[in-house]
Amino acid sequence: MYTGIVNVTDISSKFTIDTIGRCAFGINCNTLFDSNTEFQRAGQAVFTPTLKSSVLNFMRLIDLGWLVDLLRLRSMPDIVYEFYLNLFKDTLELRKNEKEDRNDFISILIKLRNDEKTNNSQVGNLYERHFKYLLFVFSYVLFVKL
Repeated sequence: MYTGIVNVTDISSKFTIDTIGRCAFGINCNTLFDSNTEFQRAGQAVFTPTLKSSVLNFMRLIDLGWLVDLLRLRSMPDIVYEFYLNLFKDTLELRKNEKEDRNDFISILIKLRNDEKTNNSQVGNLYERHFKYLLFVFSYVLFVKL
C-alpha cells in the first residue's frame, strides 16, 4: 500500500495539458508519464510571470493597453509563440495531407477555413483564435485548481 504524498496540483496540471492537447490538437501529449514534454514547458511558460509581462500587465491596468497594442509588445516569451505557431502549422499540414477528421478543435477550424474560402466570409486569423482559446481553457483550469 502506498502511503506517500500525492501532488494533486501537478497531476491535475498534467491531466489538463493532456486534455488540451487531445481536444485542441488531436495529439497525445503523454505528460502524465513524462513530465518534461515540450507542450508542458510551453504551457507553464505562459503563466510564469516575468518582469516584462508584469510591466505590460501594469500598463494595461492603468489604461495604457492601447500603447502596448500599438507597439505590438508581447507579454509572453517568444518560445511560447514559436511553439504554438509551429504546432498549429504542423498539425494543419498533417491534417491536410492525411485528410483525416479527428473531431477536435483543429478539425473545426479547418472546416471554418474551408467554409470561408467557399463563402468569402471572414473568420479571422485561425492561429490567433486558437491560441486565445487554449489560453482561456488553461487559465480557467488553473484558476479552478487554486
